[in-house]
Order: sequence, then structure tokens, then C-alpha cells
Amino acid sequence: MDVLQRGPYEAGYKTSKIQQVQIPSLPSKMTTNFSLIQKIEIKRVCLGSMGITEDSRLLLCNYNNSNLLVYNSDLSEYLQDCKLFGQPWDIAVIPNSDKTVVTLLDRSFIQFIDTKPMTAGFKTSLLDVCYGVTFVNERICVGGYGKYTHIVDIQEKYITKVTAPDAGNIYYLHPGPLDSIYFTHFTDNAVSCRSLEGEHRFTYTSKDLKRPQAVITDNKGQLYVACKDSNNIQRLTPKGEFFDVILNEKDNIENPVGIVFSNDYRKLFVLNQSQDTYILVFACS
Repeated sequence: MDVLQRGPYEAGYKTSKIQQVQIPSLPSKMTTNFSLIQKIEIKRVCLGSMGITEDSRLLLCNYNNSNLLVYNSDLSEYLQDCKLFGQPWDIAVIPNSDKTVVTLLDRSFIQFIDTKPMTAGFKTSLLDVCYGVTFVNERICVGGYGKYTHIVDIQEKYITKVTAPDAGNIYYLHPGPLDSIYFTHFTDNAVSCRSLEGEHRFTYTSKDLKRPQAVITDNKGQLYVACKDSNNIQRLTPKGEFFDVILNEKDNIENPVGIVFSNDYRKLFVLNQSQDTYILVFACS
């Protein structure tokens, strides 16, 4: 059974009559077709996350060799790597800038990267295990051990620590509406949304949501969740309600951990991390 818990916050979304009888309505121009156009194997790596720069270079967090792998937008050319201070878990590209931040799981640090020359820069210790990372309204949000999210400003000054009492480790994050964050806690098989002040907005769980990993949004605000043990990509509404499964094992989805849209939302990249490591590229229409 699907379970949706909501906090006192309600976003300004209008609920249609169809939704009132628990049949989701299609927002205008929602992406309904995902067609596989590429499947690329990357050997001798352990990849945990992906990001895409303003100029459409794809950045891959390679845990094995403590570096970022950089590819062009269609993955036809490996461009370079960027050596890091530790083993990268997650990555967040800072909008309208040449900066990216990664979490270094083995070091309890975050590190900044200048993406123009692709060189590693300053690093900051958070004195906690660093998992997911995202960027919300000039603040860097880092998921930590045992229900904590750390907030750091762009000058690397520590601001505060937010507690999510209903969550386990905060493994992956993504910016939400109105100074909020979406995050997955896969030990609880859940996707949640909280404000940066800690206000609970929703938590979604389901027997079919097995070990959720990366969570992202499209240009309509719909959520997409890579479910590693479900072997699928699930779509939720902005209010945290299940909508559909967009991709599954029939589409070559196997132990997905990372997902990212191209900057124009015409492509969806899916990272499969099983016995072999593949990136699947889907055309979106």
C-alpha cells in the first residue's frame, strides 16, 4: 500500500476533480515517451551520481579513483578527469556559475570544482559523513548521517543543521519549491520534502518504492526517483503522490542509482550500477 504523509504545508497546486477520485490528471505537455537512443558501458569504475554543466558536459562521480569523469553531451567523447581530495558520492552544479560542489564520503568534506578549467578547489569539513548535496537559494545543502542535513553558504560558512526526525541517512537531495529540499532515505524506502527550516511537507513510501536513490525534477516540477531494488524510474507529483513508472527492466533499467536531465529536458540520462556500469540515454517527448 502506498503511504503519503503530509505536514501542515500545502503548496499552491490546484487539485482537479479527477485527482479527487485518485486518478492523476496529466499536466499540459507532460513528457509521456522515453525512447532509448544510447547505451554506453564505462569500464573499471564505480559511479554514484551524475551532474550536467551549463555548457552540457556530463560529470560522473567515480568513487573508485576519487575523481570526476567528464564527457561531452552525447557521451561520444571522454574529455578529461578531475582529481579530488576524496571519494565522491554526489554532485551539485551551481546554477548560473562555473562552480560545482561534490561530497567526499570517505573524508567528511565537500569540495568545490571550477568547471571551466575543471580543476578541484577549496574543501570544507562538515565533521559528519557527507552523502547527498544540492543547491537551494544560495545555500548548499548536504545530507548527513542519521537524519541530518547541513546548510552551508556559498562562501563555505556553516549556517545550521536541520533535523528530519522521520528519516534515516540522507543519501540524495534535490531542490524543491519555496526553499525546500526533496531527499531520499533508502533504508526507509521513502522520498520526503522539507523546508530548509526543517518543516515537514510530505513523505511518500510504498512497497514498490525499493531502495530509492537519486531524485530529480523536470521543468513541470514532477519528481523522478531512481529505485535501485525496484529496477525502475518512478514519477511522483510535486505533492509527493505516485503518478507512474516511466522506465523499468524492459527498458534496460537495472539497479539505477543516478538520473539527470539534459539542460533542455529533451534527454534523460540514467546510471545503472550493477555488475557492469552503464549510462542509458533516453529521448524525451
